[in-house]
Parts: sequence; structure tokens; C-alpha cells
Amino acid sequence: MSRYNEGVIITGPTASSRGNAVYNFSDFCITLGAEYLKEYRATPNKARVCCSACGSPLNSARDDAPEVKRLRLGTLDTPISPSNRYHAWVSSKAEWFEPADEMPKFSEFPR
Repeated sequence: MSRYNEGVIITGPTASSRGNAVYNFSDFCITLGAEYLKEYRATPNKARVCCSACGSPLNSARDDAPEVKRLRLGTLDTPISPSNRYHAWVSSKAEWFEPADEMPKFSEFPR
């Protein structure tokens, strides 16, 4: 697993499928298709939710913070304008990738 999955906004060739947004589950409402959502546990202390029809990863949450989820941004069909933009885990980036913008860069995930 790439440590890039820990970031909030990821740029690069796979940004639309690998970027994540952190949100409070109480602020989120599933309006259609809830019957297709299935939870999987491949990692201790972490639940992942995928579409049972196509396999697309939708979100994940840790057992010690179940109210906070990480949404896969590539699953959204509406425009977003995140308030926090940065590059996380640049210490693990590919040698050939150099972010060419002015967003803050963190060697790990900022806390």
C-alpha cells in the first residue's frame, strides 16, 4: 500500500482515484445505493467500504475514530473545493514526480 493514501489531496497521475478527504460521518448522508455498500477488513483496526457491484473503494475508518471517515475523492461526481490543500508524504514520492505548485509540502501526514 502506498503511503500516499494517507493524504488529503494528492496530485499526480493517479490523483483522481487516490486522493482522500477526511470528513465527519455525522455530516454525511447517503441518498442512493446504500444497499451496495459492503464493509471489508483486511487491516487490523481499519474498516474499508466498497461498492459490492463494481468494487470501487468509497471510504475507510479506523476503529479508534469511527466518526471520522476518509472518502475517496475519485468517487465524487460533483465539483469540490477543499479548504485544506497540501502534499503529504513527499518523503515517499516517486523520484520523477516533483509537485509544481505552491501548496505546502509535508514529509509525512500533518497532524
